[in-house]
Amino acid sequence: MTFTSRRLRLAGAGVGALLLVAALFWFQREPVKPVAQQATVAWPISPDQLPPKAETQPPKPAQVAKAERADYIVQAASTDLARQAVVRAGGRVTGDLDIIRAVGASLDANELAALYEKPVEGMRVYEDAAVTASATSVLPETYYPQEVGATNLHKGGLTGRGVTVAVLDSGLWQEKGPLAKTSYGKDQRVLAQYDAIQGRANPSNYDDGFGHGTHISAIIGNAAVASTGRFQGVSPGVDLVSVKALDSTGAGRYFDVIRGIQWIVSNKARYNIRVLNMSLSAPVRSHYWDDPLNQAVMSAWATGIVVVVSAGNDGPSPMSIGVPGNNPYVITVGAVTDSYRPMEPDQYRLASFSSAGPTYEGFVKPEVVAMGGYVRAYAPNTGALARTYP
Repeated sequence: MTFTSRRLRLAGAGVGALLLVAALFWFQREPVKPVAQQATVAWPISPDQLPPKAETQPPKPAQVAKAERADYIVQAASTDLARQAVVRAGGRVTGDLDIIRAVGASLDANELAALYEKPVEGMRVYEDAAVTASATSVLPETYYPQEVGATNLHKGGLTGRGVTVAVLDSGLWQEKGPLAKTSYGKDQRVLAQYDAIQGRANPSNYDDGFGHGTHISAIIGNAAVASTGRFQGVSPGVDLVSVKALDSTGAGRYFDVIRGIQWIVSNKARYNIRVLNMSLSAPVRSHYWDDPLNQAVMSAWATGIVVVVSAGNDGPSPMSIGVPGNNPYVITVGAVTDSYRPMEPDQYRLASFSSAGPTYEGFVKPEVVAMGGYVRAYAPNTGALARTYP
């Protein structure tokens, strides 16, 4: 699929999710204390990069064509200033992104140029970026709770109970199956669903047309019990909040992902959201602090939310960690495959697709690796267990 700007891909079917075994069990004991926020901006469009203005001579009525528009994110010292700048330039505001003091904007070439003719304080303009899921084909196996040590914790009563995990992905299938209840029998464990594409909470048509969001949610919290007597998910006692920022093809935009993070932060206390999972990545185009998505992630971190993200699927070359995995404020997880030999550690290897560090700023990433290849979990296209391939 072609996008007007860069891509952001969901990476490693559950790589980020599997690290939740450490985060969730810690949170059953000790709440995270909010810390000071650090955030800035990314790859702004400079005036010399502006597209040429449209012809100044007014065309004849029969030649009038609709000006071509593109989507941007306009940031300023405040959201109001950003909105005013867009309106004054003649552009259309498509939504607010208060979390990074910005608005979404639809602008043609003349309107984009007009923004720079009368800039407001702190103004930066970014191309809206694209997001896509990196899940691949699925087939029918769920050894990963045991492989990451979660099964022993389950036996001790540690299942993530009392913790809410927000999964920002492609949504959640309407037929929730084993995700409908927790391991201790709580009904309606999915506390809320937010469609960041439509900008609506709990819409009647909420669904997962792509499947990756359901798959990741199942890796995290599947409460079904296998024939072995073990839970099929890493943290079967957690509550879930599903945020949809990708469409039925697994595609989306920076704007939608950032709006999804903004909603999670705004509803953190209401739903007791302690962990945010984002199994996605995008190419790095700036310092980590200068990227709008990273800015939103850092704002979430500053409220006390632990953000778990996958390293990306652009490995094995060094310095291939994407956004937001290059952010030092998140826990970045690489992917390991069991080579179809579960519970035989000598057969485990780093998945060839797993992105590698260090980052451009010199941070060692990923911090940890977990099972991310040949992972079996509930998936909507079959209504049953399915396996992901690297």
